[in-house]
Amino acid sequence: MKHLVLCLALVLSVFADDMTDAYAASNKGDNARAASLFQKACGNKDANGCFHLAIMQEFGKGIAQSFVAASDSYGKSCTYGNKDACAYLAELHRQGLGIPKNTQRAISLFQSACDGGNGNACYSLGQMYRDGEGVPIDVASAIKHFDKGCSGGIKSSCTEYDKLRF
Repeated sequence: MKHLVLCLALVLSVFADDMTDAYAASNKGDNARAASLFQKACGNKDANGCFHLAIMQEFGKGIAQSFVAASDSYGKSCTYGNKDACAYLAELHRQGLGIPKNTQRAISLFQSACDGGNGNACYSLGQMYRDGEGVPIDVASAIKHFDKGCSGGIKSSCTEYDKLRF
């Protein structure tokens, strides 16, 4: 049992070192190295590694710009539990950036992210319910999501909440 615990600790420290090194490389502007290390972490099912890799892929920092690759990495990160990644992936689906536009998938992903505490996702859902984007117009649902976004610190969500509530 002691041997198993030591092996697990060693494996976790190696993964943590990759992420630490990736953040350090990114902070130094060595985006190519950071992308490589985030890619390695993502391959090891690290949600944050996949998330940071996706951002680099989406914006072409240290790696070729690709919405398709970014959506794949955001999807992995979301699956591994990163709710911010779910929100980013939802926005790609909402806008059809590099992947087919799919408002139903966007709504599902925004809902998952909102339920996970992402205020921006709640705000986006509020907009979709207010405007009838992919769903019938539902002012009550819009208000609920704007309120949740406001509670999550999103000022524009507070503004929309106040507009609809009165």
